Parts: sequence; structure tokens; C-alpha cells
Amino acid sequence: MVSLVPADTEVLAGLELGGVPVATALSLATGLPTAFVRKEAKSYGTAELAEGAERGAMVREVLCVIDRSDGDHSRLDEMSLGLRSLFTLSDLEG
Repeated sequence: MVSLVPADTEVLAGLELGGVPVATALSLATGLPTAFVRKEAKSYGTAELAEGAERGAMVREVLCVIDRSDGDHSRLDEMSLGLRSLFTLSDLEG
């Protein structure tokens, strides 16, 4: 997946829970720092939505191992986010 990381990336972020090991592996392979993002801020501990990075990061691309959307990227399009995937669902079905 290293080839999917845009050249100007400064920080990788992994969404809990499945994105954490992917972001960690990409961080080890690229040397880029990583952050872990929760779906909701915890009500205990640091009570942060993200650990390991400053809030306010500019997100432009979403990376995923398997794009299961069947081509419907409307939610990402609404937020002007690009999508880069290693596989699509159809890659694995056929």
C-alpha cells in the first residue's frame, strides 16, 4: 500500500479499529508519523478524538485495503476526498 500514499503526505491516520494496524504498518514502511482516530471522543482518559497528531489536519485522501462501496463514493465526494484502494470488492469476487 506504500505506493498509494500521496507523495506530499505528512501524517498517516488510522480510524479505529481496523485502520490502526494498517496505518501502523504504513508508518513503519514509510517513516511517516501516524495518528489514531476514534469514531467518538472517549469520555475518560485523554478524552481526545485523535491520539498522536494535532487536530485540524487537512485530510485529502482516504486509503483502504478493500473498497467495498461498489463504486458509490458519494459521501467522500461530498467532502472532496479522494479514495485510493488496494483492492475493490469485484477484484476479490472474480
